[in-house]
Amino acid sequence: MNFRKPALIAVLLATALSLGFSQSVLSPSPATPIADGVMAKGEYSIMQAASQFWLGLSLSADAKTLYVAVAAKANGWISVGLGSMKMNGSYMVIGYEQGGKQTISEEIGKGHGHSASGVKKTTAAAVKYANGVATIEYAIPADEWIKTGKLQLILGAGKAFDLTSWHPLSYNLEVAVKK
Repeated sequence: MNFRKPALIAVLLATALSLGFSQSVLSPSPATPIADGVMAKGEYSIMQAASQFWLGLSLSADAKTLYVAVAAKANGWISVGLGSMKMNGSYMVIGYEQGGKQTISEEIGKGHGHSASGVKKTTAAAVKYANGVATIEYAIPADEWIKTGKLQLILGAGKAFDLTSWHPLSYNLEVAVKK
């Protein structure tokens, strides 16, 4: 089963909201998610709603790789930033799919904007757009982002197929990590 069907996402989001994201603790897992732009059921050790987003997180069994996914009803781009609870200083992976072509960029937040980071930190990344839902998945070395047992994330989604338009959807969160 995948989460390409908006009705299924709405039901899962409503169910997960009642569980509360703050109750989850990210810890090493034998699961190895595949960055293909489709969040499959059970693919991530944590799969929960975070505001208007559906978030998936896993940490590799050796705690060296962080797997990240986010989906939202968004007619455009989607992103997940790490390392900050705000855009400024966040390391963002942002992308969109249009006409079967994926565009993905690694960006650094600067004030209320961002620009290309100039380095590639992800080891795998994919983005998909289907039935009004945008999904991005990526894998990245974990050590730089997990500080004092916490992972800070910012989620964003826009209404245009580009990398620069304003985001009507955004959410910041912190997840406890136990290695």
